[in-house]
Amino acid sequence: MKSNLRYHHRIRSEIEATLLVDNEELCSTTIANISRAGIMIECNQKTLEDILPNQHQIAPKKPVQVEVEFNLPLSVYHEVSVKAYCNVIHTRRLSKNSYQIGLEFAHFANEDFRYVEQYMHMHAPTTPA
Repeated sequence: MKSNLRYHHRIRSEIEATLLVDNEELCSTTIANISRAGIMIECNQKTLEDILPNQHQIAPKKPVQVEVEFNLPLSVYHEVSVKAYCNVIHTRRLSKNSYQIGLEFAHFANEDFRYVEQYMHMHAPTTPA
């Protein structure tokens, strides 16, 4: 039996993000969920093909890396800009022209990971006392 690979809690979201490959803006997309380990984005077939051109399988030892820029709301009045470099981990086809792409955080610009940590802490599930 497979062990549960979900080490981090995921927070559903509808955060707009910009994807860049080789410092060129590729597209805008939506982050469907976020965790301390990475994000899942939703996209169409064209975006998937732009990210993974001529590639049918994801090779773990040769990861495809994309740059993701997005704003995280840390309060009602305050958003912070986050820039992360991510490895494509998996893809999932939802329908004819709808896909999800799992992206694992590889590293962050500056210390942007602390913003993800803060966002996750704000949205952590509460356990009853």
